[in-house]
Parts: sequence; C-alpha cells; structure tokens
Amino acid sequence: MHVSLETKELKKIIKEAIKELLEEERIENFLRAIPSVSQKEMNNIKKIHKKPSKKTESVYEEKLEI
Repeated sequence: MHVSLETKELKKIIKEAIKELLEEERIENFLRAIPSVSQKEMNNIKKIHKKPSKKTESVYEEKLEI
C-alpha cells in the first residue's frame, strides 16, 4: 500500500495534531491547579450558599433586526 501526501497536507496534519496535544496539556494543567476540597469544606459551602435558585436570569440580551 502506497500513501502519497503533499508537503502542505502533511504540515496541516502535524499542525492539527500538535494543537490537539497542547489543548489536552492545557486542560490537564488547569485541572491540576484547582485545589481539592475536603468533605467538611464542601458541606460548609453547601450550608452557606444553599441550592441555586431555579429561576434563571439572562445576563446579556441583544435584539437584531433583519
């Protein structure tokens, strides 16, 4: 089996693979930077803030005329 790729196509594939890898690394680093919370702290947070209200409020609204 013979596969032929032009240089531009190969560069595009490599570039996309590197972008995906960097994105995965960025997410992993972000998740590692988030401190863990003990069960006691979590219970305290829940007690202070309670459940979020069911009512949702729009933060930003824009009307467009077409």
